[in-house]
Amino acid sequence: MQSNYINEYAGKAIRNLRQSKNMTLSEVAQRVKISYQQLQKYEKGVNRLSIDKLYDIAKFLGIEIYNFFPGGPPLDKTSLQMIALADAFSAIDDEESKQLVIKLIDKLAPKQVA
Repeated sequence: MQSNYINEYAGKAIRNLRQSKNMTLSEVAQRVKISYQQLQKYEKGVNRLSIDKLYDIAKFLGIEIYNFFPGGPPLDKTSLQMIALADAFSAIDDEESKQLVIKLIDKLAPKQVA
């Protein structure tokens, strides 16, 4: 395995997650207290991420740090959509609205055959 593989893997995961949440480089960089350029270099795998900075990014993006490593749960399109859905759902304050969303999903989802 190439020495830069982990940095490239983590950087790609950060970029995919950030984009799935419709966040800009500047927004994330500001929240984790790094420059836009530094985050861009992390995402490209050019600069090495320290474990504490990776933790800060994971915490801000709302995922576990192990998602940034090979062998962890994949951050494929479906996983990213599920994270975005969970974020949006948890932002709903009204319990009645939450129940309507649950009913809608239940209605749209194919029924499981036991």
